[in-house]
Amino acid sequence: MTTEQEALTWAETGSKDSQTDVKSFLLSKAEWAYDEFDYEIIKHIGDTEEELYDLTVSVYEKVKVKTEAWLKEMWIKNYTINDDLTVDVNGPVDLYEKELTSIPVQFCKVTGWFNCSRNQLTSLVGAPKKVGKSFHCFFNQLTSLAGAPHTVLGWFDCTRNLGAFTEEDVRTVCRVGGAIITDVTTLEEISHGPGQ
Repeated sequence: MTTEQEALTWAETGSKDSQTDVKSFLLSKAEWAYDEFDYEIIKHIGDTEEELYDLTVSVYEKVKVKTEAWLKEMWIKNYTINDDLTVDVNGPVDLYEKELTSIPVQFCKVTGWFNCSRNQLTSLVGAPKKVGKSFHCFFNQLTSLAGAPHTVLGWFDCTRNLGAFTEEDVRTVCRVGGAIITDVTTLEEISHGPGQ
């Protein structure tokens, strides 16, 4: 598949998933990928088919470059950037105490653990869909588990957030293979969790 084909598929799928038109989807991605000056110019690009095509290819390529730069800045290794710009990691992801207010890339599969604890996250959007070991998002500003992984094979720790999450809250959004640790979890539940 060519870069242009990848870009068009990415924009079409992304706009459907976010329930917006293609231009709105592209602008939401461009806001992260471009500096403020370039983003202001991009916002005024027209809606003709040719302009949207050029914008799609440009934003796709810029987001891909920005994603790679961010992964390197976070010292994430053994990653693959997929055609849809999601990221797979063969190993762990350590975003502990990185002063993040959001996870700017969309992880898909992480074979190791995923730790985004002790940040200022208000959302788990960007977290992987599947985690091969444990998932940790404690000490953030979360009031919702929207964006949490669909599957975690190890523990799921969401303690010390603005929302007082329960085991039921976690199980509503995620299939967990290990213990679920919330602010209301007892020590006995942790030590006797599934697979422990």
